[in-house]
Amino acid sequence: MENFFACVSARKDPIMSVEAGHSVATLCHLGNIARRLGRRLHWDPAREIFPGDDEPQAVAVFQQLQEILSKVGSDMRHLVKGTYYVSDDDAARWVDRTRLRVFDPLRPPAASKLMVHGVGLSQRTMTVDMIAVEMKP
Repeated sequence: MENFFACVSARKDPIMSVEAGHSVATLCHLGNIARRLGRRLHWDPAREIFPGDDEPQAVAVFQQLQEILSKVGSDMRHLVKGTYYVSDDDAARWVDRTRLRVFDPLRPPAASKLMVHGVGLSQRTMTVDMIAVEMKP
């Protein structure tokens, strides 16, 4: 990351191409998802999906949400409302199951789930829109 930020400031090329950086980050995310699920996964690198398997997609969506919250100094306990958009029944089931693992059972955010024809991302079957409150020091 240090090289990337230095290159942005200096308007130079980084030591790694954007494509290579994407591949490296993807491999790290795939390893984390497989570890969290405790099983082997099948990944289609051309389409960047887990074919026929919505569980890792759900885990990835919530992992990405946690990373975003961490970057802005927040956490999952400060989410107050979530809207889940799913395009099939399997995605709906995995959103429900994954929510139980990532949110505090005594304080989950309010939620709505909508079945839609597509979520705007190729080969994806779910996406989420969350509202958070500010963390107080």
